[in-house]
Amino acid sequence: MSIRNTMGSLVHRAAVRSLPLKDRIILESYPLFTDNTKAVYDEMIRRGLNRRYELVWVTAQPEAVFPHVTASNVRFMRTGGGVAQRARLRYTMERAKAVIVGNVMLPKYNPRQCYINLAHGAPLKDCSRHYNLPDYADEFLSLSSYLRPYDALNMNCPVAKVKTFGFPRNDVLLSPRHDLHGIFPDRRFTKVIYWMPTYRQNCSGLALSDIAMPIIYDEAIAARISDCARQAGVLVVVKPHFAQDVARLKVMDLENLFFINDAYLAAHGIMNYELLRDCDALLTDYSSVYYDYLLVDRPIGLCWDDIEQYRRQEGFIVDPGLVLSGGEKIYTPEDLCGFIRRVAAGQDVSATARRANRDLVHQYADDQSSRRVVDHIEQLLTAVGRQ
Repeated sequence: MSIRNTMGSLVHRAAVRSLPLKDRIILESYPLFTDNTKAVYDEMIRRGLNRRYELVWVTAQPEAVFPHVTASNVRFMRTGGGVAQRARLRYTMERAKAVIVGNVMLPKYNPRQCYINLAHGAPLKDCSRHYNLPDYADEFLSLSSYLRPYDALNMNCPVAKVKTFGFPRNDVLLSPRHDLHGIFPDRRFTKVIYWMPTYRQNCSGLALSDIAMPIIYDEAIAARISDCARQAGVLVVVKPHFAQDVARLKVMDLENLFFINDAYLAAHGIMNYELLRDCDALLTDYSSVYYDYLLVDRPIGLCWDDIEQYRRQEGFIVDPGLVLSGGEKIYTPEDLCGFIRRVAAGQDVSATARRANRDLVHQYADDQSSRRVVDHIEQLLTAVGRQ
């Protein structure tokens, strides 16, 4: 950078510091309008904070996915684009009082802003080689005092920055359940198992396992699982991780085992964690959705057929034998069929260990995390306003 450009940058930063901050909050989640940030946004709307603050969602996703909102003083802006668009976005972000992200580490242009990362998940896998909480971020969200030091290790940040309010997205898991036959009108079932695997091959090229999907390596095995589920009256719904390279997946639509995506959820007017709430059991593996589902106290199956390779490639930040002891371990198609039959029969063989895990990793087993987080955000905004 030339001396002239450096001086210009320093002058610009000084000017930004001197400008009054607007009553504006920047919001981010990926996918857009989801996860902890969406739950925080919903609580802000319930409180009427949008009458006091402009709420601006920032995303790299195309405008075609911008949702329709009826609340006033809410808008969406894209990153990227031409020089004028980037300048407008930067100016909008420079004047905001708060930046609240859930996945993408947006820049912090003004040191007077409060900057909170609401987290995308709790520490289970060792992600310390992939993630760093930027120095400019003020806080990172955690589920509990037990997980707090592991969050700090995973995010390469001081423990003092990790705050334990619970995850706002989990509040909906403790709200009343709804019947799912309207979401899956062409399927016959009495119970539903939601299968949410973590990614094995990230869209960025990171490969953590030779397999793309546990257990159902080919259509013949998948057909066996579907037939087992049909006989048991169970529907198995598979939603791949949004970061999974789906080109590696064999997406199937069998009678009682089929794949969905975010577009399917949007088309049927249901959020991901609303569907999770309404299901009778969870299938996952090394995903932190395991932690979240502990709150509903229903059976969890853990597909561990590639755990040793996963342990070598990625590793774990916590002891999986301890914190994942509340889930039934599934290594083979026969194990999976056994889990399906037990769910159908109402048998819950891991209940005691699962409840012990819940009490260990959840500081709050209630539906008030959104309230706690937004209470805290309001306090931070008040402090910013005094500067």
